[in-house]
Amino acid sequence: MHEFSIVSSLLDLVEADVRKHEAKAATRIVVRIGEMSGVVAELLTEAFHVCKRGTLAEQAELVVEKQEVLISCGCGYKGPIKDRRFICPVCGTADVEATAGEEMILQQLEMEVE
Repeated sequence: MHEFSIVSSLLDLVEADVRKHEAKAATRIVVRIGEMSGVVAELLTEAFHVCKRGTLAEQAELVVEKQEVLISCGCGYKGPIKDRRFICPVCGTADVEATAGEEMILQQLEMEVE
């Protein structure tokens, strides 16, 4: 499960931000996970609950937002794909560019301050 290494990196980032802002702890972490990122949201959540023990995010809530795959096409279409097929639903070409849905992003971090 590579979700454990992803969570480890996420917690490193969160702890660095908490220290940078001289906060006491992270209270809420929001991540956006693309459908094609290769990250399984349920496994990420499980890994988070295991790995957060003893960190500045120990009491934090993890919120996972799912990001659908979005494309851009030369015909002007910008929007979601259907059935995970990288084909423009307007003109039918496969010459499209993914603009969202392949990434995992730390969207929001809430911290407890004194």
